[in-house]
Amino acid sequence: MLLLSCMGIARVQVRAKFFFEEERKFPIQGVSYGPFAPRSTDGAPFPEPATIRSDFSQMKECGCNVLRVYHIPPLDLLDSALDHGLRVLITIPWVERTLFWKDPAILRRIEEHVRQSVRASAGHPAIFAYLVDNEIPPDLVRWAGIRRIERHIDSLIRLVREEDREALVSYANYPPTEYLRPSSVDFVSFNVYLHRPEELRAYLARLQNLSGEKPLLISEFGMDTRRHSEIEQADLLAGHIEAVFQSGGAGTILFSWTDEWFTGGSEISDWAFGLVRKDRTPKESFHRVKSLFRSWNDPLFRRFPLRQLPKISVIVCNFNGGRFLGDCIRSLQQLQYPDFEIIVVDDGSTDGSRKLLETFEGIRVIHQENGGLSVARNRGIAAAEGEVLAFTDADCVVDEDWLYFLASAFQSGDLAGVGGPNIAPPPATAVEAVIAAAPGSPSHVLLTDRLAEHLPGCNMAFRRTALEKIGGFVPEFRVAGDDVDLCWRLLDQGFALGFSPGALVWHRRRSTVSAYLRQQAGYGKAEGLLRFRHPSRFRSSETAFWRGRIYPSPAPRIPILEPIVYRGAFASGLFQYLYARPAPSWFWVVTSMEWFALALLSLALSFRWPWFLAPTLLLVLAGIIPAALYGFQSRLSPRFATGTNRFLLSALALLQPLVRSLLRRLTWLRGKPAPTTPEPLPEIARLEGALLQEGVALWSESGIERIGLLDRIQSVLEEDRYFSVVDDGWSDWDIQVFAGPWWQVRLRTLTEVYPQGARLLRVAILLKPSPLSALALVGGGFSIAAAFVAFGRPALPLLAGGILTLLLWLREGLRLRRCLATLIGRAGQRLGLIPVSWHPFGSRPGPRFDPPQEER
Repeated sequence: MLLLSCMGIARVQVRAKFFFEEERKFPIQGVSYGPFAPRSTDGAPFPEPATIRSDFSQMKECGCNVLRVYHIPPLDLLDSALDHGLRVLITIPWVERTLFWKDPAILRRIEEHVRQSVRASAGHPAIFAYLVDNEIPPDLVRWAGIRRIERHIDSLIRLVREEDREALVSYANYPPTEYLRPSSVDFVSFNVYLHRPEELRAYLARLQNLSGEKPLLISEFGMDTRRHSEIEQADLLAGHIEAVFQSGGAGTILFSWTDEWFTGGSEISDWAFGLVRKDRTPKESFHRVKSLFRSWNDPLFRRFPLRQLPKISVIVCNFNGGRFLGDCIRSLQQLQYPDFEIIVVDDGSTDGSRKLLETFEGIRVIHQENGGLSVARNRGIAAAEGEVLAFTDADCVVDEDWLYFLASAFQSGDLAGVGGPNIAPPPATAVEAVIAAAPGSPSHVLLTDRLAEHLPGCNMAFRRTALEKIGGFVPEFRVAGDDVDLCWRLLDQGFALGFSPGALVWHRRRSTVSAYLRQQAGYGKAEGLLRFRHPSRFRSSETAFWRGRIYPSPAPRIPILEPIVYRGAFASGLFQYLYARPAPSWFWVVTSMEWFALALLSLALSFRWPWFLAPTLLLVLAGIIPAALYGFQSRLSPRFATGTNRFLLSALALLQPLVRSLLRRLTWLRGKPAPTTPEPLPEIARLEGALLQEGVALWSESGIERIGLLDRIQSVLEEDRYFSVVDDGWSDWDIQVFAGPWWQVRLRTLTEVYPQGARLLRVAILLKPSPLSALALVGGGFSIAAAFVAFGRPALPLLAGGILTLLLWLREGLRLRRCLATLIGRAGQRLGLIPVSWHPFGSRPGPRFDPPQEER
């Protein structure tokens, strides 16, 4: 490393999805070089030094900044690359493609070969990165097993780092073994040869999701000009470069620089993949690639123009986020996009944010009394001028090309919204590192590689027209849950949401354990509120049901549940996919609040009956195992990957679902407040005897259908501040009304058809005990039974109190039925409907049928 510092040359680094040279993005624009016939001077499989210098000068003219070699390069090649401003990606092949794991001697030879290969040039400033081998055959992987090969690759990566501490290291994968995912790689490298543009873009989206939070480098791509024309090659490579960079890729290596190619002991004359011919005269592809590579210092919106560049309004909502707000605004002001505005809505901050905002120019600031996150976002929407509205948080720092990637995704499909990944910045302390790896961070949920079910609120953008159609954000969500509610409402309206892996924001996680647990409690409360509005999207266990896949997965890898790999017949598939098994149902059961409540009950019983101690220990152990797996399998920042920190991570993985579940259930149990009782309609009061049977019947001479009545009922409920949801197609009711903590009311409608276009509309009012009522009934019943067992007759007052409470509870239910009947009658009046007796009139009346009359 002394050599690097003395020459003033910075090593290329990885920062989330991109490479950086110091503070500047370093897009990989490379070509492969060789292998060549051994040269006469030293037998190295490279050209003579003079030819190398000539080639590198031509590469520099083309705009290349990286070359990939397939053998250990001699020092003169590295020095020449440095002189021409080129970096070298070194592939370290290990030729023992045998059952190497069965022979310790072969393993030692492979390891020593890797060590010697790196040691020969360790620290040279021209080195970009190392690849520990290239394209391990799928039949060998099948024979050895995925995990064994992954562990072997990881072990070789560790050897490279021991010899060259600051080196970047990866493995050159390819589609037949895309399921190989060694955890130690610094970036994900794939050799891909797909010539159809749409297939290429689709596969790049897949690879981006496989690469997670790491850069994606296409380490080989090309076209043979023996079988295709040079114009075809030029068009293909130009389209490929555009596709890679528009999709958020970190770069590409074009195969190859020259048609000169020597491998397997002989010259290959049947293929011609080069940008230049054997005599180094340029092909058409050289000039097309040059026109794209030479502009690498320009912003992406100039290098790869989009058909449309809509004006984007960036909205940041801040409440006491002054600690990080300045970094957020400065990153927004450095965005590389031609038409955008920055709007900061300060939601009544008291931490000095107002003074900080006064120091910035070129932004619009809106101050308001504290109304919560959704109110602040709606205020920003009202003030925005853009066609697209992008949202991020005050504790985020955005990538300079954030808006370009969002706009690119909007262009690629008919999307109402687009989002991207949010990644934790490098941690400064051990606690920050642990919390960054802990479960429960904001995540995106994908239905496909390019379509989303949920976009996290710190990184999402929507078309103004879509937001206006659904009425913006719901003010009820003051801290969290607003993004989930918005995405679900858009999907319910038939809109589509997209995902752009390059639209990156750095999102700071909580810096203390207590702040992290408070955040999870807030998320739990938000989930409780979401369940009222979207009941069909929640399981009976009260957790959200996602139709897509959460990235990253919240469940640990369970050794006995290895993923399934589709390999094709005889392991010969060109694209061999990995299908992850879903976490088993018992995983969610043993981490639930009910499971640990059962363990506490068993522990309490063990004080009276000691034999309960054994099941208590089993219950606790079963609940701890998933948390321990999570803590010791999750990826921690290498600086902080100690045993103590992993124990802390396991503890957070244990506490997080409990805290979240507790607040979710408390919010759900509290229910929605019931408004004051409306004045009963006289017509309804006269029908009370019929009402106590099922509901309200309304007569229409003009043929009004029940859909019109349901619309009016919703309007009346909203006027009287009742909270309700409507059937989304999966329920046996039409409207569910949440009216207080003890009861929920469901309305179900029916239309009876009569002569002359008359209709009888029936609205059944179905009382349903709330979860809190069910809990109170069960708990009260057990308590009274236990009291009688323990005390006998002295427990009679407790029984009497229970019966009185039950009667009051039933009375409250009847009151709610009368309230809802009055509201339904009012809705019917607005449509000219007549309240009539509930009793049936017959569905096939004879010629002397007399319509029902309004009760007098």
